[in-house]
Amino acid sequence: MSTAWLAAVAAAIAVLERENAALAAMDLRAAAALEPEKARVVQALTALRPAAPSERRHPAALRLDVLAQENRAWLERGLAAQGRVIGLIASAAQAARRARGGEANRYTARGGHSAPSGQGIAHGIALSARA
Repeated sequence: MSTAWLAAVAAAIAVLERENAALAAMDLRAAAALEPEKARVVQALTALRPAAPSERRHPAALRLDVLAQENRAWLERGLAAQGRVIGLIASAAQAARRARGGEANRYTARGGHSAPSGQGIAHGIALSARA
């Protein structure tokens, strides 16, 4: 068992433990901030030769496998929740558009708004999502 392999596995375990804890707490900013470090440890692990059978049974490798599975589950839950939120916002935007008679606001050549016919200036809806 090489010390480089053990160090890479230990670093990956540390990052995944922190990311999983952040995701469990719904601290998405903290989880996202770990991405550069996570990319570095994954690169370090993949740069090493494939793990030998004895290394794959090492307690650290088994712990890393469990953490990676948990991480995947947390990320899948987060993506599903994000999809539901975006769907709710899109539904609300469609309902607001229908309430205005189906007409959408238009931007004029000078950057202003033209209102749907027969109405005052309607306010647009802007959506922004960051993952």
